[in-house]
Formats: sequence, structure tokens, C-alpha cells
Amino acid sequence: MKLGLEREFLLEGMRSPEILEFGLSGVTGEFFDNIIELVTGVHDSSSGAVAELDSIASALTARGVRFHPFASCAAEEPSDMASFDRVTGTSEYYRWVYCV
Repeated sequence: MKLGLEREFLLEGMRSPEILEFGLSGVTGEFFDNIIELVTGVHDSSSGAVAELDSIASALTARGVRFHPFASCAAEEPSDMASFDRVTGTSEYYRWVYCV
């Protein structure tokens, strides 16, 4: 079996555009600028995928990135991405659901 993992983190004190400037593989922006997503490659085992997620997270924390366990997106604006504009353009409901 092959698998990959994703994990989203709320940020404390930084925004995703700043973090994306690091150019680290496996780090992408998300719907709001206070969220990043870590994405692994394809692995043969869950332990390999988890180890890659840990490695990416460690590389970010070594650069001063802090993950916030209780951050909220309620006061955030969506990231400036065309794909997200298509979602929020259809209904404010999508933004509300994402923040709950």
C-alpha cells in the first residue's frame, strides 16, 4: 500500500506567505494566511510518512515558526489564491463553515 499525509497548522506570529518564502518542499499555503499545510511524498508505510511530516515541521520550527494550538480564523481573510476565490465567490457559507 502506498500513502501520503497532509497536516494543517495554525500559525502564531507569522503568515503563510512569509513561510512559503523559505522554499521548503512539502509546505503549502492554505485557505487563510494564518494556516499552512505540510504534505508528504508517497510512502510505503505510515511511519515513513509521519517521519517526513515531523522532519518538515522540525525544519520550520528551526526557522522560528511557531504553531498555535488555539488560533482562530474568525478574523482572517482568505489567502489570495484564485482557487479559493472561486469557493468564497459562490457563497459566504463556505467561509463560515471553514471557520467553525
